[in-house]
Amino acid sequence: PRHDMMWYGSSFTRQQIYDRLRYLRPNKSLRTTWQYNNLMFMTAGCLIERISGKSWETFTRENIFQPLGMDNSHFSVEEMMQSKDAATGYSTKDKKNTRLDYRNLDAIGPAGSINSTSTDMVKWLNLHLNKGKKNEAQIISNSEIIHLHSPQMLMDEAASARNPDLKDLSYALGWITYRYRGLKVIEHGGNIDGFSALVYMIP
Repeated sequence: PRHDMMWYGSSFTRQQIYDRLRYLRPNKSLRTTWQYNNLMFMTAGCLIERISGKSWETFTRENIFQPLGMDNSHFSVEEMMQSKDAATGYSTKDKKNTRLDYRNLDAIGPAGSINSTSTDMVKWLNLHLNKGKKNEAQIISNSEIIHLHSPQMLMDEAASARNPDLKDLSYALGWITYRYRGLKVIEHGGNIDGFSALVYMIP
């Protein structure tokens, strides 16, 4: 299962969270059921650090942000707060809006600490839609883009049953994929205190 309370609001560092993964019991056998897990995205970031010898943040900045010109994307709410027009998150209860503090996600970073702008996000999406290229520069190989977008595990069949226009709901590598009225859709979303994001692509 997700075990999100392991990191949400925790004072553990990324390494301390990683070191404790061995104690989290699964509730399904491996590869039998789709289950989203933020901790596994964090673990993928730890793997990048082991292989590259750089922090996940530095690796991502050097290999994604800088080549794409994503100059207004970063990894820290501390950095975001320095912006003059940073978005503000709210909760709504009993028809009353309450401003929320930013949630620090440094420890779980690779699972969702990136703060960006719509302009920068379009640059990132264009990379996916342009087969891994920015102009003529190949940032990610086309074969890897295809791999990222290819279904790896079937998801909840009940969702497809509720919407007959939605077929083959699956999870790829960091993307949800399905067919909607014959169109291939690739999407994913995320949520944290006061904020929600949702990205769709129709290649």
